[in-house]
Amino acid sequence: MKIVYICNDSWFFHSHRLPIAQAMLQRNHDVYLIAKNDHTVPELLAKGIKVLPWNVRPRGSNPFSELKSIYQLARHLKDLKPDLLHCVTIK
Repeated sequence: MKIVYICNDSWFFHSHRLPIAQAMLQRNHDVYLIAKNDHTVPELLAKGIKVLPWNVRPRGSNPFSELKSIYQLARHLKDLKPDLLHCVTIK
């Protein structure tokens, strides 16, 4: 099963959802994270979580930037075709 987590920031995922993702990895599921990348990405990758960048601004209000962010997210989801989608902190 392909599981995709969507989170504004990878540090938040690391601090709040990592045990859930690790349990899914132990069950031999493919685990992906779509998030704004930060210092936690190398550790997430080392644990087997595939991280895809998402240029989201949690407090952004520029309509053009928001459309670009939505398009990027939609593109990732179209490419991945997840079996399960877990949305954590989307704006």
